[in-house]
Amino acid sequence: MQRNIISERQFRYLCILVGIGGLLVIGGVEEAGHESYLSAILALAAVIPMSLIFSFCIRLQGSNGIFEWAKQSLGPVFGRIVIIIFTVYAFVTGSFLLSNFTSFTNTTLLSDVPPIFVGTCLMLCIAFMVGSGVGVIGKVGSTVGRITAVILVVTQLIALSNAKSSSSLLPFMPNGIEPIAAGALGVFASALGDIVLVLPIAAKVKKSGRAGRQLAIGSLIACGILIVIFLRNLIILGKQCSEILYFKSFYAVSIMTFGRFFERLEILVSAAYILSDFIKLGVCVYFISEAIKSLFSIKDGVPLVPIAFIITVLSSWF
Repeated sequence: MQRNIISERQFRYLCILVGIGGLLVIGGVEEAGHESYLSAILALAAVIPMSLIFSFCIRLQGSNGIFEWAKQSLGPVFGRIVIIIFTVYAFVTGSFLLSNFTSFTNTTLLSDVPPIFVGTCLMLCIAFMVGSGVGVIGKVGSTVGRITAVILVVTQLIALSNAKSSSSLLPFMPNGIEPIAAGALGVFASALGDIVLVLPIAAKVKKSGRAGRQLAIGSLIACGILIVIFLRNLIILGKQCSEILYFKSFYAVSIMTFGRFFERLEILVSAAYILSDFIKLGVCVYFISEAIKSLFSIKDGVPLVPIAFIITVLSSWF
């Protein structure tokens, strides 16, 4: 395995997992409530041209990484300021993801284990994966992507057999367009941030000229998955439950059954959420390490354990 090269397929899987990470188990956006699926559809209309623009830039300028782009277009001073802003964003995103992850495990799976212990163990595993090279990240991401795809397909098929009525979809837009637009803005901003996070890995794709195409495909697939998940949660839970519950996907699948014997299906959603968040946190750590190398012109590797420790500490503030 080549430590610093990934294939196009592996990069596409990473883009999808980063796109759905975090939102997979939450299953909606707070601003739109039960109309989150409409926000996701509206956001998709904006994600399509945005992903195509990034795809064109990668094909035109090459996959030299977002940090080189910033320095070349804004100069050494302002370019470094932008890199610092991106680094802060990666820290905040990673901390928020880890905070949600520890809250989820403490609420549903490991109620007797201190959240800080769970978060520390997870971040140490992620630091080991990232330290093994981007090739390992791509390999793990590809495997996780296949497992997550199977879980999503199975849960969606079971959801179809449990869906009793589509009355939860009506009335259509009772509160107007404002909450839907606010939710769409949040989904779009999240998608934009996800694209930024994976750009350093785009420079490591074996055929770098095609990385932009895989980025666009992965972003669109991620948005499509979120639309389906948001819609499923609304139909299974109904309007009221979908607005008061935080981990909507978990509770939606927990009340689903398949035949007389197959219950407790929420373990599937838990597995998909844990795996997708693991990959997204790994991408955040990789982004931060590459940003530090670019800021201080470091040629060797950056210690990853301190980065993991900072994210773990910051996660306790969310």
